[in-house]
Amino acid sequence: LRTEVNIEIPVTEITFDTSGTRLEGEVELRVKVWDLEMKEIDEASEILRISVPNTEDAKVPAYLPGQILLTLEPGYYRFGLETIDKNSGSRGVFRTNRQLTCGPELSLSDIQFARNITNGDENSRYRKGNLIVVPYPLHLYKKSFPIAFYFEIYGLDVDKEDFGFYEVEYAVTPTEKKRWGLVYVDEKTGISTSFKANGFGSQQPMRLEINTDNLWSGRFILRVKVTDRRTRKSTEQTASFAILD
Repeated sequence: LRTEVNIEIPVTEITFDTSGTRLEGEVELRVKVWDLEMKEIDEASEILRISVPNTEDAKVPAYLPGQILLTLEPGYYRFGLETIDKNSGSRGVFRTNRQLTCGPELSLSDIQFARNITNGDENSRYRKGNLIVVPYPLHLYKKSFPIAFYFEIYGLDVDKEDFGFYEVEYAVTPTEKKRWGLVYVDEKTGISTSFKANGFGSQQPMRLEINTDNLWSGRFILRVKVTDRRTRKSTEQTASFAILD
């Protein structure tokens, strides 16, 4: 399975060296993968670089993005990420466990929140078919900014012309009660919608966007459910994000 490890490092955490008229920063990203018995399965690393003008009015990005691609068999894995500031020696560590699944049965990829999703055929690490999906691993959004996300459907049953027919439902639910002044209101659902679609082949890419005008400051769960309209089998996937004031 194509497995993407995405990270964004706050630029304020990076130490810069002066090089002529520019400020140069360099961070090494390391990733290791273990199975349940802590046997090492794979590892990879990449150098992330940032260069900005050494001026007071320079426009500096808030985060330095990085991505490492791995190819792993379906299974349950432990992931370890380490970032090393090459100028200061400072380190950061993050660990997580993930189940990777993909088989002949109906299934979904992880939901990937994106900074933007555009059509394109250029040679990019963020290319998925005819789309360029730039990941947004922070999952933090300001109110009124739309939330773009991407996922893939696998294992659809197809007819004799190789067409699959399916229904997509998604709902956004708060993880805590909504605050209204000094009172907390128990809101069950922020957004809920569904639609029917069809496409050529058993695998279908999906790009969707959520309008956040009806949401409020706090944390939310996005739940996506896909039903194969030929077999009536369903599968779902969830992901979390937050809305900021």
